[in-house]
Amino acid sequence: DRPMPWLARLWQGALVWALLLALMWPLLTPGPALAADPSPDGRGVTQPGSLDRCAPQDMRVRAVPESRLASSPLTRPPSSAPDAVWTDVELPDNWNRTKRWRGMDGAVWYRVDWTLPCAEHTSTAQTPWALRVDSVNMAGEVWVGDTLFWRDRQLSEPLSISWNVSRMWVLPQAVLARHNTAWVRVVGVAVMSPGMGVVEVADANTVLQHQKTR
Repeated sequence: DRPMPWLARLWQGALVWALLLALMWPLLTPGPALAADPSPDGRGVTQPGSLDRCAPQDMRVRAVPESRLASSPLTRPPSSAPDAVWTDVELPDNWNRTKRWRGMDGAVWYRVDWTLPCAEHTSTAQTPWALRVDSVNMAGEVWVGDTLFWRDRQLSEPLSISWNVSRMWVLPQAVLARHNTAWVRVVGVAVMSPGMGVVEVADANTVLQHQKTR
């Protein structure tokens, strides 16, 4: 017995749909997960996606008024200051909006500590690491370890006005170790929202993309 024409057409249609589904199945199923886009960890520090086994870890931000360390401006980071003088802070930080140092004019040292788990201090993509500081208000300087990366022209009155200028630096492998510290000295005036913006440590390509969209 011959099948009815409509039944033959039904079988032909089913076969066509089965073939199309087989061809399109690789496009419909999710591929392997990609590295997460860097995002602040709640303390104002940003780290690379977790799939990079060499990504910076254990980032911590602390600060101390310079007046508690010395009676005159320091010319180098206070690396020998005892842990007891440092206060944990969240970024962005405006020290005049907190009870911490409200009404204070002058300089504050911020220290950003992080660990690089890979001995070669590079990412798995073999791209250099970079540091980005979202803002320094009003003037300041940035060190990594004992290397000076940037300094405003005027760190005493009349102060340079950095305001909300975002800056980034590629970190040479020579300045990096397993345990690293970036030092940011900020000189501010209480009534002018003194403090520092978020800090990012990631591979240079990622930091550059964020710098462009800042």
